[in-house]
Amino acid sequence: MDRKTDTRRQTRLLIWAVVTLLLLATYSASSASGTVYYALTLQNYAPISSPLVTLQNGTENLSTIYTNNTSARIEVDATPTLQNHSYALNITNTVETGWEVKLSLYDNDSIARISNATIEFHNGTDTPSAQIRIEDGNIVKSEGEFYGLPPSGTIFLRIGDLKGTSGGPSHLYVNLKIKNPGTSTYSLYIITLEFT
Repeated sequence: MDRKTDTRRQTRLLIWAVVTLLLLATYSASSASGTVYYALTLQNYAPISSPLVTLQNGTENLSTIYTNNTSARIEVDATPTLQNHSYALNITNTVETGWEVKLSLYDNDSIARISNATIEFHNGTDTPSAQIRIEDGNIVKSEGEFYGLPPSGTIFLRIGDLKGTSGGPSHLYVNLKIKNPGTSTYSLYIITLEFT
């Protein structure tokens, strides 16, 4: 008897389980309802646009300009003969707002082989603004004063009084700081000067 009772119980449980599954499947297939508890909306808080100040190769064709015109490498031969490169790089304002710019040295290597060099900004007419200076193989000025970049205007990077010795390349790694006049927040562009 116990065996028959156990078999009947198991059969009843199996029937109830099958009926329950059929009811759930039928109810699920016929309708579905739900409530959205979380909604995600995306908003564009940082639009992508063209840079307001761009770097361009100067007329002396010494520069390599990188992605989005916001970084550059300038390659110049440093020989024992004194050299001047007045248009090594163009810095162009693409908007009708004036900016202030300056150079700030953040690293260098093998600079002792450069006897002299002055890196400065000029606009083609006014007195140049010395930004970085090397004298007798030593960096004597590592950051310049802010220089005006006029609305929709261009200024030029000049490498003057350059004199070096042989012995491999030397590098100056420089930040170009760009800011609105009267503010303290600025953008940084990276410029590498390579003296070969």
